[in-house]
Amino acid sequence: MKLLPLCLLAVVAGVAVVAGVAGCARKNLTTPELYDAYCTRCHGDRGQGDPRSLTLYPRANLLASPMALRGDRAAIRERIAEGYGPMPAFKRRLDPQEIERLVNYTLQLGHPGHPGHPPKETP
Repeated sequence: MKLLPLCLLAVVAGVAVVAGVAGCARKNLTTPELYDAYCTRCHGDRGQGDPRSLTLYPRANLLASPMALRGDRAAIRERIAEGYGPMPAFKRRLDPQEIERLVNYTLQLGHPGHPGHPPKETP
């Protein structure tokens, strides 16, 4: 009888481990979904940054980022991968192709026709 609780505990622990591993598996996200999952919280849905934190972190506005404005792919790639200051590193969460897609997405923010670009208002 004393073995039953131990066996039950082992089964529950095994199920938890399998569920945890399955929960870590990332489905194939589109680039906008990647941006939404990893970037929107700080950089806003259109790259404009979170207005509540722009005073402390003005570089959160990707539309005014010197790296983005000069089209510096290498600097953006490194910033996403390695992080800097309050920005976390994503090299352990994203594979190199996902990082590259986010570099492309970042460089397109604010351009007409980009999903993150607000539509033109018509009078």
